[in-house]
Amino acid sequence: MGHIAVEECVVPQADFWFCGSGQDSADWTPGDFLLVRNPQFVGKLIRFGERIDYHGKTPERGGIDLAAYAYWNHAVAVYDETGTLVQATPRGIVKNAPGTYKPTNYVYVHLDVGHDNNGRFHGTPGPQISRLRAREYLDYHVGDEYGWLTVAVGIPINLLTDGHLTLGVAQSEICSGLVAQMTERYGCLYPESAGMIMPADLAYIFDIPAPPGWIAQK
Repeated sequence: MGHIAVEECVVPQADFWFCGSGQDSADWTPGDFLLVRNPQFVGKLIRFGERIDYHGKTPERGGIDLAAYAYWNHAVAVYDETGTLVQATPRGIVKNAPGTYKPTNYVYVHLDVGHDNNGRFHGTPGPQISRLRAREYLDYHVGDEYGWLTVAVGIPINLLTDGHLTLGVAQSEICSGLVAQMTERYGCLYPESAGMIMPADLAYIFDIPAPPGWIAQK
């Protein structure tokens, strides 16, 4: 067991900015995503799984506590330029109005799908096509069920077998699995099933630990 192998991921460069409670991002691009801390039951379940892989210090990142990546336990896809969101919730895959996460802390992650990331990312023929594919993917999955089996059984099995065995149900997704599979539509590749990617994995891939002040508020 261990955190996701970043060196085996094929992803674009990313910019990100933190939006504290009462703030909202000024820019929204389809195919981007948010990382959030969800205090509800399902968020606690996911964070329990994350802490199996994300604990202790990591020398390759200056000795940062890996738990700072496991602060995030929910991921949300950006659907359009107005800030409409798509996310996997216990009610299923739903579309939410702009401003849904303004009352809470989150980080906005913008993926530069037009950049080759020093030769490590080639993506689709162009950024506009990439964003279109991301929206088409989200449209297709709105209305699907939440991936309860993935949370309760699939992720633990995936962790215990170091990614060699996965278990899930078709037409059902967890929050970060939905986001990771959306990014596959414009060329991202992961060393394990994208449907099993956890929010902490996304945070670790793009090196987005939670700010110390936010961790202290939990």
